[in-house]
Amino acid sequence: MTDIPEGFRPARIPAPFVEANGPLYWRDLDGGLSLGFRVERRHTNAAGNLHGGMLMTMVDMQLNCALNYQLDTAQFIPTVAANIDFLAPANIGDWVEGRTEILRRGGRTVFADCRIRRGDGELLARANGIFKLGGSEYGTFDPRAAFS
Repeated sequence: MTDIPEGFRPARIPAPFVEANGPLYWRDLDGGLSLGFRVERRHTNAAGNLHGGMLMTMVDMQLNCALNYQLDTAQFIPTVAANIDFLAPANIGDWVEGRTEILRRGGRTVFADCRIRRGDGELLARANGIFKLGGSEYGTFDPRAAFS
């Protein structure tokens, strides 16, 4: 299966890590960003399921990209802490997508939740993270270039 759900478009995230683990796709959900990908063999563990490391990668990308998109900032937003609960498996060919909710924004800190689901709606993982809003010392990432 290589079909991509309606509304998703290729994400143009200029990062070698994403290039090696993608492709990722995106869509706007009422001003929020949802990332998704189709599970390929290279994303799996020895049991043939989606590898937990790839799922954690998806969580981190979903959280960070959604923050850039929703806060409309071109500053890179590093992850300070992240927690994940793995709830169900995904298999080769499954569509996987995420959603993010910003819980609180303080001076230089953002708290956010993330849910990752299979295309059939099954919850694969729930996660949360703490992120640091900084200046140019962390670099830049322009969501308008990646998600347009």
